[in-house]
Amino acid sequence: MNARNETIVVAGGARTAIGHIARSLAGLKPEDLMVDAIQATLSRSKLAKDKVDGVIVGWVGQSFSAPNIARVAALRADLP
Repeated sequence: MNARNETIVVAGGARTAIGHIARSLAGLKPEDLMVDAIQATLSRSKLAKDKVDGVIVGWVGQSFSAPNIARVAALRADLP
């Protein structure tokens, strides 16, 4: 429960692919990889997108194209 008496649920998690610098994943943006992880989590949890209030991610480096990668990836995954 939080301060507003709402239940907080962790729906699950997924990780992105692991690659080496300048190899197979070089052409992909980090936020695009994160969209796949979000969609996999939603699919496994069978949670409706409209039930998601927030997305929390861990990321080693900050992307120039998406400084707030969790928000950008959530929007690209069609989350509210």
